[in-house]
Amino acid sequence: MGTQSGAAVFDMDPEVPLFDALNGVVKDLRFLKVTCQKDVVAVFDGRAHPMKGSEESSREQHRRDSIVALNSIYEEDFPGLYDRVKKLRTTIVYRRVDFAVRIADECKKLGIKVIQAPFEADWQLVELQRAGLIDNILSSDGDLFVLGGDRIISELNYHSGACCFYQRDNILTRISMGRGDYSGELHALSCFLGNDYVNRLDGNGPARVRELMASFVSVNHQAREQMIRTISSTRKWKKDDESFAIDFYDKFWRAYYLHVCPPVIRLHASSDDEMIDLDKPASYFATLEPLNPIPTPISRDQWGHIIGFDCNPASLLTGELEKIFTLEVLPLTDIPMHCLDQPLLEHPPHYKIAHGATPDDHIPLQYWSDWALSVFLNERGMRIRGKYDRQNSIRIAKRLLSLRDSIGARAPQPREWKADHKTAYDEEEPLCLAGHGEFFHWSSE
Repeated sequence: MGTQSGAAVFDMDPEVPLFDALNGVVKDLRFLKVTCQKDVVAVFDGRAHPMKGSEESSREQHRRDSIVALNSIYEEDFPGLYDRVKKLRTTIVYRRVDFAVRIADECKKLGIKVIQAPFEADWQLVELQRAGLIDNILSSDGDLFVLGGDRIISELNYHSGACCFYQRDNILTRISMGRGDYSGELHALSCFLGNDYVNRLDGNGPARVRELMASFVSVNHQAREQMIRTISSTRKWKKDDESFAIDFYDKFWRAYYLHVCPPVIRLHASSDDEMIDLDKPASYFATLEPLNPIPTPISRDQWGHIIGFDCNPASLLTGELEKIFTLEVLPLTDIPMHCLDQPLLEHPPHYKIAHGATPDDHIPLQYWSDWALSVFLNERGMRIRGKYDRQNSIRIAKRLLSLRDSIGARAPQPREWKADHKTAYDEEEPLCLAGHGEFFHWSSE
């Protein structure tokens, strides 16, 4: 499942519920369940790889830059920049730690199996497909094909059902794949082109990469190492990227082996006369294994180091593998997965101020989020029914604010909204906040 981009209200302000984010996810999952006519399995990401730490540092700086831009717009009160403001807000959100639990609960209500990978979900998806436990993979991540995935669905339109369907044998015969010559070295192709763990070198366009791959596949491992060492000492990196404190040689080979033998949970039948059934945890036991055999002459003790963990991957997982796999505990700890009574206020308060998810005098009214407008109006008895009209909501809120200012009264703070644990499939009509709440009932406490 991974991170939900632009998760709106939930990620941006922990004082309001997550229904905006959940509604989008649940609608997509329901579409899959209804239209596929097959069992659906949702695989969640586990612990992040250490080599992605620099990516988070980059995102943090991007958040700070976005906050500066947002505050500049708010202070000057520039008109007509709402779309720009919304885009900036999506870059400063954080994902609450129990978001996966909420989604998992809804998956179970829909009859969708939920699984948690120990690390990256992509690695686990390929392992499940190879084991014959899933047929097709729905993902937008290109690494799946490099990892050995087949029958991959991407760019799915959840309204029309249109999508792109990739089959491994067909892709490997393309010119960009060397007409099959690269089939055994897609890991190297990915590293030359750039992926989540190593950036593309300047100048490595399609033509240059084809030249590199032609040389790479035609020589032995020792010559390949010398080739990468020469590139590392003579080629330029992308500028201003702290993630390249490690030189290209080390980065390349760590990313290469990470795509060859990433750590996954492998299931084994509990007995010789029993089949593995994902619905029956008693039918299997789990071990942490490399997706593919570790290349010789590398030993099992060196496995963690060559893939960038600098330790045995199993030592990073404290919970029982079976409980991690079934999403009963977090992979980082032995703590059971559960929904938080109160969110963790672990980030600086200026993030909350900048995104405008709640009514806030520091933010011009025209840049309040739809949720903020809904809460503001509902708290004053202005229940909006029918199609949501943002401009009309702003006009009404402006009149109410003018009235408040004229009588010198402070507007009451919006109450905190909490789910009453009902779902969209109940018969009762849901409480609708300005056109929201399509899938969930909400009650204020």
